[in-house]
Amino acid sequence: MPLLPGETRDRDTYQSGLGFFFDDGARSVRRWADTTQVSAENWWRNLKTPSLDGLGSGGSVIPQAMAGAVEGSGPAFPLETEWEDPGVWRLLLAAAASVVSDVYHRGDPLRKCPGTVLLIAAHVGAFTHKLRLYAWGLNPARVAEGGQVYRLLSAPFVHASVTHLASNMASLLHSGYALEPSWGHYRLIGEAAAAAAASSALSVSLAVAQHRLLGGGASSGGYHRWAVGFSAAAFALRVFASHHESDARRQVAPRMWSQWAQFGCWAEVAAAHVLVPASDVTSHLCGVTVGLLRWYLPRLWP
Repeated sequence: MPLLPGETRDRDTYQSGLGFFFDDGARSVRRWADTTQVSAENWWRNLKTPSLDGLGSGGSVIPQAMAGAVEGSGPAFPLETEWEDPGVWRLLLAAAASVVSDVYHRGDPLRKCPGTVLLIAAHVGAFTHKLRLYAWGLNPARVAEGGQVYRLLSAPFVHASVTHLASNMASLLHSGYALEPSWGHYRLIGEAAAAAAASSALSVSLAVAQHRLLGGGASSGGYHRWAVGFSAAAFALRVFASHHESDARRQVAPRMWSQWAQFGCWAEVAAAHVLVPASDVTSHLCGVTVGLLRWYLPRLWP
């Protein structure tokens, strides 16, 4: 039977070869993530109880959450979102306003900062996949005494909620607009990974130092605390981006008020803890410190 104008058969539908490439790549990445998480969870589940006894030398008591890690892999993230909470919508609207403003004033992100978009897509992909806290989260005791350094890079890809992800990705997009045109795609991704690892390492170092100086007492609870999220790395990139933009403005207009934007990171840290009081201020300050070091050290020793 002849086709009417505008009709097509299913087998006649055109499919781009590029689509096949991306579909195959996405399936491969998902299979790798599935097998990696299963392997990590099985490895963690097979840990022996005596290995936990070595945590916190000096007779400190291992928290119940740590002891329960032998029997399971902890809660799965993301957690259920309480959509009735007005704070959730307030954070989502703030993130959306930041993204809309950046796109409106700076242009299409696929053209201006495709590397940043790829990095955001990786975070969103990890968010759609249930990730276990004890398998992927950051814990100073596990890193220092268990040698699990992979957590320095795995924890930034785990987000506790949709608001956690949205705020971090909005900040990452803003930094990407400022940095990727001068850095390039690959360098931006490398710098983001380095910022995440350095911020996590600094946070772990502070927790280990506090634990050893205080003798493993109750006040060194950060040594056994779990942390997730890209917030510290996002703050590090945001600090560097604000200094980068302020420096560019200073060269064009030395007395322009916008050169003081480099100090806006401190206002952002304060705002983050006003909007989300449960957020980890230590990790955020570690990210700010990494951003400041990344900006000033090359200028002190060029």
